[in-house]
Amino acid sequence: MGAGLGAAITGMRPFVDLHFADFVTTAMDEIVNQAAKIRYMFGGQAKVPLVIWAPDGGGFGAAAQHSQSFEAWFLHTPGLKVVVPCTPYDVKGLIRLHSVTIDPILFFMHKKIFAHKGPVPGRVPHPLGKATPSEREGM
Repeated sequence: MGAGLGAAITGMRPFVDLHFADFVTTAMDEIVNQAAKIRYMFGGQAKVPLVIWAPDGGGFGAAAQHSQSFEAWFLHTPGLKVVVPCTPYDVKGLIRLHSVTIDPILFFMHKKIFAHKGPVPGRVPHPLGKATPSEREGM
């Protein structure tokens, strides 16, 4: 997590894979006290274009340390964007958001979505804070 944060503030656009969201607790300081706040601490002069990929959720018999969902912990962290896709199209659109953002994105994706199939049209990043009803009709 620290290497990804350092890469982001020096101009790269890293994508840090935590493999399981459960490991986010070992990176709390870098995420909450550093990545989320660096742009504010430097008066907007520093950018942190970082994606933290954290697959979460239970239902696979993966034991207590690999079945948690931590989205609510991070929703109240200023400077941190939290996204939770629910379709393959959402996944693509939210990943593409990484190409235009200057803030860290914590990308929680339920592990059951990995097996979902669906259309992924378009090349435009999804806007944050807006759902498109037509994308949700098939669910």
